[in-house]
Amino acid sequence: MLRFSCRWIFIFHAYLLLQPRKCWAATSSTNADRSSLSLGNKSSSLFPAKRNLIGSEINEALIDEETEMESLMHIFNATFGKTGHWNNDNNWGKSSISICDWHGVSCPGLIYDEETATYKELKTVVSIDLSDNNLRGAFPVDRTLVNGQLPHLSKLDLHNNPALLFDFAPSIGSTSSFSQSVLRYINLSDISRVQSLNLIGAFQNTLVELLLESSDAMSDSGDKNIPSDIFDLQNLERLHLGDNSFQGSIPSKISKLSNLKYLSLDKNELTGDVNVIGALTKLKALSLSENNFSGEFVYNETIGLMGDLYELDLSSAGLSGTLPDFALNPKIKVVDLRNNNFSGSVPWSFFSLIDPEQFSYGEFGSNNIIGEIPSSAMIQSIINKLFLQDNEITGIPPSLCFNEDNCDTILCRPGTFSPIGRDDEGHQCYPCPSTTYYGSVQCATVHSSHSPTISRQTFSPSASPTSRPSKQPQNSPSRMPSTTAEPLTTPPTRSPSASTYSPTGTLTDRYILTKLYDSCNGHLWHEQKFWTSQHSICDWYGIECDAGSENVKSINLSANNLHGSIPTELFQLKMLEKLSIYSNEIELNFGSVGNANLLTHLLIDGTGLGSLDGIGQAQSLQVLSARFNQLETLPSELSMLTNLRIMSLTDNKIETSISQLVIPENLEAILLGGNAISGKLDRFNPPPTLRFIDLSGNELYGPIPSFLLQGTPSSMDVEIDLSSNMLTGTLPVELGRFDRLEFYAKNNQIRGMNLKLCDKTDWNGGNVEVYGCDAILCPKGYASAAGRAMKNRSCEKCNNADEAPFFGSTTCAKKYIDSAGMDPTNGIVYHILSMSVVAVAFLFSFS
Repeated sequence: MLRFSCRWIFIFHAYLLLQPRKCWAATSSTNADRSSLSLGNKSSSLFPAKRNLIGSEINEALIDEETEMESLMHIFNATFGKTGHWNNDNNWGKSSISICDWHGVSCPGLIYDEETATYKELKTVVSIDLSDNNLRGAFPVDRTLVNGQLPHLSKLDLHNNPALLFDFAPSIGSTSSFSQSVLRYINLSDISRVQSLNLIGAFQNTLVELLLESSDAMSDSGDKNIPSDIFDLQNLERLHLGDNSFQGSIPSKISKLSNLKYLSLDKNELTGDVNVIGALTKLKALSLSENNFSGEFVYNETIGLMGDLYELDLSSAGLSGTLPDFALNPKIKVVDLRNNNFSGSVPWSFFSLIDPEQFSYGEFGSNNIIGEIPSSAMIQSIINKLFLQDNEITGIPPSLCFNEDNCDTILCRPGTFSPIGRDDEGHQCYPCPSTTYYGSVQCATVHSSHSPTISRQTFSPSASPTSRPSKQPQNSPSRMPSTTAEPLTTPPTRSPSASTYSPTGTLTDRYILTKLYDSCNGHLWHEQKFWTSQHSICDWYGIECDAGSENVKSINLSANNLHGSIPTELFQLKMLEKLSIYSNEIELNFGSVGNANLLTHLLIDGTGLGSLDGIGQAQSLQVLSARFNQLETLPSELSMLTNLRIMSLTDNKIETSISQLVIPENLEAILLGGNAISGKLDRFNPPPTLRFIDLSGNELYGPIPSFLLQGTPSSMDVEIDLSSNMLTGTLPVELGRFDRLEFYAKNNQIRGMNLKLCDKTDWNGGNVEVYGCDAILCPKGYASAAGRAMKNRSCEKCNNADEAPFFGSTTCAKKYIDSAGMDPTNGIVYHILSMSVVAVAFLFSFS
């Protein structure tokens, strides 16, 4: 039910964007940015997922589709799209197809014309997203961004096109040519080069987010200082300049960016004083890691002024000064100060005002911290989240330890060492007489290739798809399973259960789970009880084994803060039946899913999934739930899933004609609401087994056909949701062949219904018996939050019949809608809760 509720949150967010202005409308396109609202804790990297920037006041007088098509064709030709180099050039160059249907192009969509009582479409470009599309050559700035050629372009995303050059200097005039630009979001990360960055100030009145990670950015002069013109962008809220080899100091002009909330300057060659960032008091996330700063870091003049800060990465930045207590940062969740020269002892007031439940971790390894760790109440509550290895710690109070006689799980005691400074993650504390402090990471008597500290950092400062793992020293050991770690001295023999291979030569379940832990940064999981320990894997959090064995039957790590790539070996768990990893930020490849011969349930909602390629190998699959993701197509191999009973793919970016939907032959429930499925409903050809349909919030038009679900036995319980489309005509009397039907069709353009349907007293949970026709759809001139009458929700008469011109209206007020027809009213709550109950029932009916 929570997952369906998230969909309501997304719709409510869209509603706020759609408040009446001149022509304020959400995007509509084959690739409209339906940014998936995270389930659980999806946005837990240093910078959260970018918000939807599209949605601005449209001046219809400036719309000229022919001129905008010409500008787009300049992009297509100049970046080798015409020569077939693009990864996806769907519809580009086809003059017979609206530019709004070209890959990566988004338009505002439909608005309601009060005079004609019809919807009209605005065909003007508001967003271009050609990221990861193999563009090459030089982007034609002078043919697209100047002189109002794309007058409503608000978002430009070209990231991850490694052969693309972008030069801000237009060849046809001065920067005044940009004066008509309304660009609010620019992402040029991971392209070949960004030139003339000193001209970025031309966008100072509009730009809110600028992402230039790993783009070899430079100004006209070619020097590698941060161009000062960037600091004229006083509306900027997000600035990512990491990994550009910038040199020099951070200019004092950075104080002009008073609205900045997210700043990343990591992986550069910056020097000098870092305390100038203290002027940025609104910062929520800051990364200055892997630079060469100097001078003393003054907490009270910098981080201590940032009351909203929740993530901080200053690792390997060359900083020194007294170890901060972070007592002025009550919202802080992640701190990384590894590999610096911070000194002093751990203060008693360490993190004194934080919420220990919300705190993720603090990394302080490889500094000059001395003395005994205090035993304050706060430190006791977060001690397992503090990492102080490779310092000069001289004592740990027994009250901090799980076992008062052994504090090795916090830091290895003097006279011992571990590559990670403690007994954890497959590493033991081995004897070493030469070590004198707690938390030693190497033994002077043994040659070691291990680095002094192992990073817990898994996030990159970019929330965009440009995110990359943080760089590690080349001699740093990877966090591999304990069975493959090589100790610096000869350790005791590990138990046979920890072996990589079974006697039959296959990977053991323990090895596979340990690889999952390492690949998805298990040390950051919300729950990780017993993981990688010598306990039975059946005791590990989220693991269920087949009765009487150590064979994994079920994995449930949903909403557990997984980050990274799911190892393909996971599908070699020979007894795996259920895999639930929804609401995590992960990458998933189905190339080897065919090895999981018994897999029946796959729940991967809200993971950022972009493709289902390979899923056809999962021949035993019965339930597939991949809602709130980034899917754009349905692969034809879905038809191979002959055992599939439930397919839930709501709130993705699926763009297809309803006639081309791929529907497995024995499917019973298909949920595709909140996508971009278009066409007439009479082209929908489901199998006779289908009895649950959600096609709400799409782009369907025309009448509801009389033969809808004609192959489905009339004795079945059936549910149909066609809400928030552009369906017309009347409800066909032929639907009356179903005795028990839950039917939703609000917010369409339906003008009537056959009165015989009002005799179906068991429809809509028996509400038709009580409320008559109103329980199917409110008539013209009436409205209800649910579009129909039900308990405690009657159809209320509008002051003017024209305020609710169609059957199934949810409000008496005229309003703008987006192309998906999503209803931004409170009525969606009841409907979503109702739908979620049915969906959950379906999911558990196969448990």
